[in-house]
Amino acid sequence: MFKIPFSFSNENEGYITLPTMRKFAKEYKCENLSTTADRPTMISAIDTFANISNQNKEYVMNWVDASLKEGAKDIQVKLLDLVLSDIDRLKDEEYVQGLLEGILYNPQCKHFCENDFGKDIKLYRYEIENGNWGKVICLYLGKRLHFYDKLNGTRTAGYPMCVEIYVDKGYVATRAKSKAGMYKLMENTFVLEEAKSTNVEKEIKNSLAYVIELFGLVTKTSSDANGFFRNKLYIMLDRYTFTPKEIRDLMDSKSFESENVKKYIMGPICNLDESYESDVISDIKNMVEKYFSISYIDKGVFTRNRDAYPLKILATDEEESKVEQTSAEEEPLQSKAVFFDNKKMIQKSQLCDGVRFRFSRINTKYCSRCFDVKITIKGDACNFKFMEYTMEEDITHVLFSLIDT
Repeated sequence: MFKIPFSFSNENEGYITLPTMRKFAKEYKCENLSTTADRPTMISAIDTFANISNQNKEYVMNWVDASLKEGAKDIQVKLLDLVLSDIDRLKDEEYVQGLLEGILYNPQCKHFCENDFGKDIKLYRYEIENGNWGKVICLYLGKRLHFYDKLNGTRTAGYPMCVEIYVDKGYVATRAKSKAGMYKLMENTFVLEEAKSTNVEKEIKNSLAYVIELFGLVTKTSSDANGFFRNKLYIMLDRYTFTPKEIRDLMDSKSFESENVKKYIMGPICNLDESYESDVISDIKNMVEKYFSISYIDKGVFTRNRDAYPLKILATDEEESKVEQTSAEEEPLQSKAVFFDNKKMIQKSQLCDGVRFRFSRINTKYCSRCFDVKITIKGDACNFKFMEYTMEEDITHVLFSLIDT
């Protein structure tokens, strides 16, 4: 009899949530599965649905795989070196399929469910897709880990991970769930004092290394990737902090006065030569926009008609001066004075180290209207931290908001 593994269905694990169960109930029209039922009832009803037929069981196992891939995840994106990596071989679907079929943990059951997890990383499922993002090779990986906390003691559980190779785009994205008290599997009895700790960053590194070796890939070095990603993040930030029409109209209405301010600064006040003019114009424009923005009553102008807006920004200029801007009370940072105090520096360097964005969901039928994601650039990687359950369509939207800038 089929049963979703407790390590996936357990509420404390955070893998399968009420929104995704409600979505499943709607899509597959499960009998006796109310979208308003409590969690244990819904899990039981899905198990019952799976045991009606082999087709239903396959539906459920596919759904579990997809649910373990999405959610609250840490995702690390790296750039592939297209010269040193054998990309042409990755484009050969017959070759890729043959390679992956040969290393599947269980070719008769290509799912996380109904398979054991061992000490080492294994491949449980793969998908090769040709869609909006070009050719994508998606690998569902997993291993068994020990988990320990003082309240609940020790347990072992499968730890699912996912690596996606965006062949035509030249990126590789690795995702896993951040969890507390993670330890490498001990073959015998777990002894805390002898256990080797691990974390999501280490496991992401391990799963990426597995795929890199498998396909003979090479990723770009920090010297090549860091500035590239920081510029990508700046462009993404700039796109989501455009000046609202309402503020532009106010600025345009005072263009004559702004021109006079420029003349006074360039002439009687500072007596500057023409080489300073562009900086003076930029400073005046920034100051005028700043005070119109922070005093504008309707803060919704900074969030409407855009997919996201920033709550926090981290940046470093050419002289290694660090900027950290945070919006209080979760209001858009663009409506705060601190945003404009450092806007010119960020615009000049066109580099950004990190942003915490608030994104609008594509589909709000099963979840809240918005979700937060933290994006940081470190070394050769761009790191995304989805801090709450996030549907796959929203995860992909965020990733390509940066990748396709």
